[in-house]
Amino acid sequence: MSKPGPIEFGVILLAAGGSRRMGRPKLLLPWGDGTVIARVAETFRAGGAAQMIGVIAPGDEAMRAAMRELGVKPLENPGAPRADMFSSVRLGLAWSGWAPGISHLAIVPGDMPAISAATVSAVVALAAARPGRVCQPVCAGRRGHPVVVPRSVVEQILRGGHVHLRAALDALPAATFPTDDAGVNADIDTPEDFQSLKDTANA
Repeated sequence: MSKPGPIEFGVILLAAGGSRRMGRPKLLLPWGDGTVIARVAETFRAGGAAQMIGVIAPGDEAMRAAMRELGVKPLENPGAPRADMFSSVRLGLAWSGWAPGISHLAIVPGDMPAISAATVSAVVALAAARPGRVCQPVCAGRRGHPVVVPRSVVEQILRGGHVHLRAALDALPAATFPTDDAGVNADIDTPEDFQSLKDTANA
């Protein structure tokens, strides 16, 4: 049996949060030679992303400028930053600008700079091998990001009436793969999270 060919995928960067626990815009904190959000975008480009949008809060001109500098299309969530994350996910899934050839959409919070490009490639390969299934990595027994969704199930997610992303995903056929990439579950909420993640990345 021949191996499945590569898929074209787009990325929904979730960047509309208020960074309340951080006390300053966490996605614009320094990481490597750039910022947290720049690292995430670079990782997904290295993993083969064909198109990328960033869901941002209205009036967040610093984030809008950062997205444009990265070549990422900014898309406003009118309810942000008070709106829940799933509202940003739905907005990204429903965006009318996705190229016709894109068969899958990868969902990732913008505060997860420790995910590796190899992990992105592995999730995309799984999605190519398991068409019609939502695919994501599992590390230490926990499902993580990115979540790769076939566009064929987007309408089912949008019309499912679920309140949270996890519930929407649980209602769909899924495929997972084990990884030791702890970055799939490592987000940044507090200054302590940020420092710990940077220390681990630099170790």
